[in-house]
This record gives sequence, structure tokens and C-alpha cells, in this order.
Amino acid sequence: MLRLKLIAVMVLSALLSVLSASQAQSECTNLLVAVESQDLDCVQKLVKVESLEQENDWGSTALHLAVEIGQPEMIKILMAYGADPEHPDSHFLTPIYEAVLMGDQKILLLLIENGARVNSRSYWGVTPLHLAADTGCLETCKLLVEHGAVTNLHDQWGFTPLHFAAAKGHLEICQLLIASGAFIDAQTKDMKTPLYLAVEDGHQDVVNLLVNKGADSQKADQDLITPLHIAALWGDQNACRLFIAKGTDVNVRDFGGDTPLHLAAERGQKEVCELLIQHKADLNLADRNGFTPLHFASARGHQEVVSLLLNKGANKFRSSNSGQTAYDLAKDNGYQEVTVLLLGQSN
Repeated sequence: MLRLKLIAVMVLSALLSVLSASQAQSECTNLLVAVESQDLDCVQKLVKVESLEQENDWGSTALHLAVEIGQPEMIKILMAYGADPEHPDSHFLTPIYEAVLMGDQKILLLLIENGARVNSRSYWGVTPLHLAADTGCLETCKLLVEHGAVTNLHDQWGFTPLHFAAAKGHLEICQLLIASGAFIDAQTKDMKTPLYLAVEDGHQDVVNLLVNKGADSQKADQDLITPLHIAALWGDQNACRLFIAKGTDVNVRDFGGDTPLHLAAERGQKEVCELLIQHKADLNLADRNGFTPLHFASARGHQEVVSLLLNKGANKFRSSNSGQTAYDLAKDNGYQEVTVLLLGQSN
């Protein structure tokens, strides 16, 4: 009886082995699945019989997937059998973008050595260097530049890799790009420079670098807003001092006629207001609607700024184009303490 049981177990085991082998053989029928499953043996079989250009729902090929999951040996096999490193997915991204996104320099170099173009363009005109500058991987940027990546290509909105790096505050990448010939005052379609973006996002170390490397602090965007306007708006005293020291006009106007003092007053940036006034900002310049910095501060209820402007000689009686005084705006918006302050001044 025991012998019969052992024979039965052996037979069952053999059947399961055959079934398992049969199942494995049946599963090894799709190259994309084999790559995603990281089944190197199956990939080696299928590259000989399947198209290497077949795509999944997102337009990714087996090479895209192998790069994404970080399989250099699989990548070598695929490319040895003719996988195209320039095959784009549905977003016009070739496998090199996956390598950049993953920050894998080994795979990136492997692709480049096998024909991947470092200056590929996505649907939006983004290059691998744009992506590397945005993600902040210095070593990837170095590798791309060393292999011929052009630093001044722009995407469909006019952004260069330096714009991307400056906006994200990647100081060392900015240094690399500038040293590699990046245009320091390149402008986007809406006329923003890397310096403008660095100020806008509060990256003081990048601001210092760009200015010290010769960036023009007076270049304005399409609305004539300068980096000084942005620095004043955000209360960035260091940037304001730097731009003023470089000769930026403190009374520069944007498209609406607003000066940096208008914007600082509107946001209640007292220290910046003091700095601008110290450097001869005109207290009574009116914008296209006839509003002065005092109008702005009063309308927002910034009591300390209102007090500062009045003490420095701002005209509280001046009316806007619609006939409103600073007092009217403070009263209409319910800022009683500001109205009392305005009534108490004799100017």
C-alpha cells in the first residue's frame, strides 16, 4: 500500500512538472510581457522570432520597458538584435528619456553608444538635457553635455535647459550649463529669462550666480515685469539690493504702469518698501489706472506700509482715474484703522 502511495505521488509530481513546463512555455509568447517580467531567458528566445518594434498601449517598445526597469543585459540583447533606440512612444519620447528620468548613467551611456541621439526632441520640443536639468541630476547632465547635447535648444514654449535648472534651483547644473555655453539671458516665448524664474521661485544662490555671470537684471517679460518687480512682490530684500546695485531703475514700470514699490506696497512688504524708498523710489507715481503705492497699501489694509508711505511724503489726497482716494479704498474694504491713520495725517 505504501509503495502504491509513493508511486502515485511520483506520478503526480511528474505531471505537475510537465504542466509547469508547458505553462512556462505558453507564457513565453509575448516579448513585452517577458521584458516586464524580467525573464531574460524568454527574452533571448523571443527576440529571434518577434518584432522588436511592437508597442504596448502607451507606445512603449521592449527597449523602452527594459530601460524603465533598469535591465542593462536585456537592453544589450535587444539592441544586438536590432531594437531601435530612436523609436518614439506615443509622446514622442525615445528610450533615452527613460534613462534620464531614472538617473541611470550606465544605461544612458549604453544607449548613446548604440545610436541614441542626445538631442532628440519630444512632442513638446523637450530634449534629454531639458529633462535632466529639470530633475536635477548633475551627473546625467554632464554625460549628455560630454556627448554633444546642445545647451541652447528650446522647447515649444521657448524654455532652454538653463530655464529649467534655474526655476528648480539646481545651482551646480546652472554652473555646468553656463560653462558649456548656455545663453544666460535666453528668453521664453513670454520673454522670461532664467534670472526671472530664479527670482520668482526664490532661489537666491542661483540669482547670485546668474547676476555674477552677467545676467541682465533689467530684462522684462512680455508684460514689462522685471526681476526687481518680482523680488519686490515676494519681499526678497537680498535680490532687490543686488538688482539695484547692478543699476536697475527702482521706478521701472510694467505694462500696467506699476513700479516695484506698487507691488511691494500691495503685498505689505514693509522692509522692501523702505529699501526702495531709500534708493529714491517715487512715492507718488501713478499706474495706468491712477493708483499710487499708497492706494495699493490702503486697499489691502497694510497699516505699517501706509504709515511708512505717509511719513515719507506720499500724497493721500491724490485720486485715481475713477476718483478714489486712498481713504476711499480703505473705507470701502473695511480697514478702519487705516482710515483713522489717513485722517490723522496732515499732508
